[in-house]
Amino acid sequence: MLTPCLVYVQMISFCSEAKMASFGDLPKTVVQDIMSRLPGDSLVELKHVNSSWYFYLSALINDKEFINKHFHHNKDKSSVSLVIDQSPPRAKYNNKIRFSLLTLPNNDGVKKGERCQAKELNLPPLADMYSPWQVRCHCDGILCLLKNPLDMDVMFCNPLLKEFKRLPESENARTNTRYSAIGFGYDSKAKDYKLVRVIDFPNTLAEIYTLGTNTWRNISMPEDLSKTTSSDALYLKGVCYWEVGDKNNNHMILSFDTCDEVFHMIPLPNQSNQSTFRTRSRSLALWKDSVALFNHGRLMHSSSDAFEVCVMADHCDIMKGGTPWIKFVVVTLHLENLKPLTFWNREEVLVIDKGGWICSYNIRTKRLRHTGFRGSVNNPVCFYEKSLVPLRRR
Repeated sequence: MLTPCLVYVQMISFCSEAKMASFGDLPKTVVQDIMSRLPGDSLVELKHVNSSWYFYLSALINDKEFINKHFHHNKDKSSVSLVIDQSPPRAKYNNKIRFSLLTLPNNDGVKKGERCQAKELNLPPLADMYSPWQVRCHCDGILCLLKNPLDMDVMFCNPLLKEFKRLPESENARTNTRYSAIGFGYDSKAKDYKLVRVIDFPNTLAEIYTLGTNTWRNISMPEDLSKTTSSDALYLKGVCYWEVGDKNNNHMILSFDTCDEVFHMIPLPNQSNQSTFRTRSRSLALWKDSVALFNHGRLMHSSSDAFEVCVMADHCDIMKGGTPWIKFVVVTLHLENLKPLTFWNREEVLVIDKGGWICSYNIRTKRLRHTGFRGSVNNPVCFYEKSLVPLRRR
């Protein structure tokens, strides 16, 4: 059986002889199926073999049905890729921002000999001298880049296609100067990508950007959130999630359905071990196909860091007093200043120390492994999957 890599090698040999016309002997559906199984990088490279292939693949890559089929076939289950900020400490002041793509073998407990790999992720020179861009969220191969809560600029980027799009300024951004929550996802009903943003200074409001129309518009939001502080968004199955606090310092989960464009409030899990565990921070993560909440803190009368993981149930009637959370595990790290970042498989959690060094902790074996790579303590670790999804409407 031909693997995608072997097919690609044979394609290059075939194309170099300029025998494009010979493909006419194969049914169109067969050719497209072969192409849909090649890595996106390979398709982009094949475009430059000769003019015939350039025009053929350019048309194919612009076809929505092919894009969806290619994305489905190229979902790599054997590894996980994350975007991390590996900029040197003073790089943000001299335009030397550097993002890397950290790829980890995706199995429950890395096999002997398997290693984490990092390669530089080529992005354009987006950093202004004193206001660097950061990768904040991702959906279907599109990265969402922002500066900071005091700057309303937003950029979309598809590194595979080398496409970049700076979003137009909204009417609200001209009179408001700070956002507190931002999320990016896909509307499966409208078949379009949407960015939702909550602005909280000087006025509190919510707005949504639609990629297909390149426009912003206002949407309604819960009145209780007249003032909010927020974590970075987690996106799963058409819904964005944030951990937020309201004006009375009550904390909860805020969710937003990208299809219905409706916000919902979800209570936090009850902390039953307050006598032995003190929460210092919370963050959201994916665990398999569920939303997980990290309660990060420290054991009482101990210098050891620990974190509690709760997983959100798929079905729960909150209005009837049900709790959507199931306590999954409590992890004691027996080390100081380690912060959980995210699950990258069902057993392994990425953690980061105060110096930015990234490690992987296995919750079953309790083994801590160093990846050998550094990230940024303050910037999110963002999952990434390559795709052919375009930013420009053709």
